[in-house]
Amino acid sequence: MMTAHLQHTIEDKVGLLKAVAEFNHFNEENDPYGEHNFFRFKFEEEWIIARFDYYAPDMEHGSEDATDLSKTVRVLTIMLAIDY
Repeated sequence: MMTAHLQHTIEDKVGLLKAVAEFNHFNEENDPYGEHNFFRFKFEEEWIIARFDYYAPDMEHGSEDATDLSKTVRVLTIMLAIDY
């Protein structure tokens, strides 16, 4: 999922998705909780945030166990840092 503001600001959506998929430079500055479910990086002169949320299959509640894929739906949201 991409926020509306990001969709109107970033022209190279394919490049952005590739950058998110290939991201592996986690550190305290861009992954403040060390969980690798939240990170930020610069793309096209904009600060981007990507975060995973873990929902129960009903998509209304948090997952009981984010590591159990039978109990979890993972949602990736990509946004401009100013939207966070």
